[in-house]
Amino acid sequence: MRLVFVADVHHAFGRLRDVLDRTDADLYLVSGDLAARAFYRYDTAWHFMELQQILGGYRSRSGMDLTLDRVARKIVEGPEEGLIVSQAKAYLDLCRQAEAYLMKSYERLEAIFLDYPEKAVYALPGNYDMDLARTALKDRNLHLADIDMQGWKIAGYGGANLSTPGMPDHLQVPFREQATPDRTLSEALDFFRRTRPEILVLHQPAYGARQGQHRKPGHTDLRR
Repeated sequence: MRLVFVADVHHAFGRLRDVLDRTDADLYLVSGDLAARAFYRYDTAWHFMELQQILGGYRSRSGMDLTLDRVARKIVEGPEEGLIVSQAKAYLDLCRQAEAYLMKSYERLEAIFLDYPEKAVYALPGNYDMDLARTALKDRNLHLADIDMQGWKIAGYGGANLSTPGMPDHLQVPFREQATPDRTLSEALDFFRRTRPEILVLHQPAYGARQGQHRKPGHTDLRR
């Protein structure tokens, strides 16, 4: 089986088209960070990140364990007054803009893939992506899914265990991994144990795997 693996596209859709043009493979796997940002304008992205910091601080002080959009809704609907209410409303408005921009981005990418109907292409969401199950790429989404290709079982898990400034956290796929005194509870590990694939596709690699010259956070149990 001939397989082409691509990661961290970051809105370079033209280069991804070049890969499809210049290669001939049985399967193409695009492993996350399809998008580079959630807004077209960088100044809008910077303003959104400022609001993330403000609402993140409010969430910490209030002891909330909620996504920031739910924090913002509680502020808008609750007894709070003044600047924080305006900031919460602005955050919610920008979340809607971010979702619309990302949805359009995935529509553009799906249109590229449709130009190559003979090529099998599947994708994972990264930490810069929204949940692909809600997008034009839903039928190519490999997150918590598996496929069989020429006798090989392939399964995927997207997202990352880190926060991503500029991305609305409620749009992302949850990265469910939690350390306990006895073991690490890992949705990815449980999924791969159930499906028993020959090929695991991840956006974020196993913990301790080298990426360039840096070691970055990753799936703790998958390294074992």
